[in-house]
Amino acid sequence: MPGDAAPTAGRVLPRPALLLAGLLGIFLQIQGSFPIPGAGPKGLRLNLADMLLPVTGGAIVYFLAVGRTQLPRWRVPYVYIWLAILTSVLALALLHSHFLYGHVNSWAVTNKFAGWFVLLAYFGLGGWFTVNYGGRAREIFLTAFIGAFIAVLVILLALTFAGIYSMVWGTHPRMIEIEGFMGNRNAYAFLAMAALVFATIPVLGGTASRYYRASASILWFLLPLTIYYNGSRTFLVASALIFLIILLWRGRETARSLLLPLLAGILLCCAVDYIHPRPVAVIGQTEQTLKIAQTLSKDPTALAQAQKLAIPNTSEAVRLRVLSDALVLWRTHPLTGAGLGSFWDFSQKKYAETTKPVEIIDCTSLWLLTETGLAGLAIFSFFFALILFGLLKGIRQGDGEEIAFLQSAVIFLVCFVFMSLFQEILYTRFLWFIMGLALARPAGVTASLP
Repeated sequence: MPGDAAPTAGRVLPRPALLLAGLLGIFLQIQGSFPIPGAGPKGLRLNLADMLLPVTGGAIVYFLAVGRTQLPRWRVPYVYIWLAILTSVLALALLHSHFLYGHVNSWAVTNKFAGWFVLLAYFGLGGWFTVNYGGRAREIFLTAFIGAFIAVLVILLALTFAGIYSMVWGTHPRMIEIEGFMGNRNAYAFLAMAALVFATIPVLGGTASRYYRASASILWFLLPLTIYYNGSRTFLVASALIFLIILLWRGRETARSLLLPLLAGILLCCAVDYIHPRPVAVIGQTEQTLKIAQTLSKDPTALAQAQKLAIPNTSEAVRLRVLSDALVLWRTHPLTGAGLGSFWDFSQKKYAETTKPVEIIDCTSLWLLTETGLAGLAIFSFFFALILFGLLKGIRQGDGEEIAFLQSAVIFLVCFVFMSLFQEILYTRFLWFIMGLALARPAGVTASLP
């Protein structure tokens, strides 16, 4: 996407900022969970870009203090107040949990409350880039972001075709679910949707460079295979939803630019499925089941028993069980919620003596409803509606490449809202960085750094 840097001075983006924007485009796609005591069953989720925050934050504070850069200006009023309100919602939910149960859940403190401030840092960093460097910064970020995603995706598919994906990625050979470096398939699906949207919309608007046109064609061509080998049903439905939106919005441009790559990709996916079917686990056997089966494989009786016991732990059964338990917990405190981390304590107590694993709520809307109540869910929902309003307002007032970027951000936000109904993606780092990039208003002056 051609840059729309500030018109005055005509300075190029300083090398440190240029490097930082490019690194963020790559690093934000790499995250993992680390088994830290008190961090819960999935561990503490960290992103490779997190290591850039301390030094970057210190440098930004210094340049703000000496007047070399500016604070973000936002497209909607009172953004800082809204962020303080959202923080208060989580803080009060944490205190409410302590009041109800007599302790503070350490998993909630590390993953939800402390992790929230990391998201705010990315939001502010995105806004800082936009207000000080305009479209040039986001051009570099998106170029690296889309390019890195395509490169990793091609490698993943090549490994899969070669039959060595499981060996390289360390997964069970009957559980191929490509997830890149995102830690799970649904996070990778959300990443794929981000790359797809931000590569596609400029093409439909006629403002894209050859790089974006080529990237969009590649992504739509590989989309069927990506969905096929990723295995996320939310990914499939979200992709169909986005395609329907852009088809209704820009039908002629969509047919001319995207239909041929998509149809070719579907044919390729059908051919691959016929020649090289995706290995999948037997119905009723999750990855945990397979591990149990491997352990007991020398005893046929024990193997059959383990498989029967593990059938209730399929993803569908777990999701329905979590939904049921969450609603039971929510009804105890429908307005204020049961407190931050309460579901983990509830699940741990309820299933401690059973074969069922302790789970967390892997769904943004259900988690907010259960632990922060109707009040918390309403406040978060209103904030995202405010962001949507600000982006739509920016589209009416913007021009050129800025309009294409804001249109992409609107569709990306719609994708987030839809996927958050089924998955927990609120704490995805690149979501907040991109929202900061989009919601901030360019200052019209290019900042200068040494």
